[in-house]
Amino acid sequence: MAEKRIGRVNRNFSDDHRTGAVFTPGTCAGDGPWAGTAPLEPAGVWIRDRIRTPDACRTE
Repeated sequence: MAEKRIGRVNRNFSDDHRTGAVFTPGTCAGDGPWAGTAPLEPAGVWIRDRIRTPDACRTE
C-alpha cells in the first residue's frame, strides 16, 4: 500500500445505514439508478471522485 500511495480503503460497498456505506439505503434492493451521484452517500461521492480523478488527491 505504501508503494502505491494508498492511505485509505473503503470497505463498505453496500447500502447499509452505517457511516461509510457507499450507497443510500434501498439502492441495492432495486434496479438502480446506478449512474451519477444520486444513489450515493457522501462517502460514495468521495470514493467516486477519487476513482474518476486520481491525480487530484495526490499530495507530493
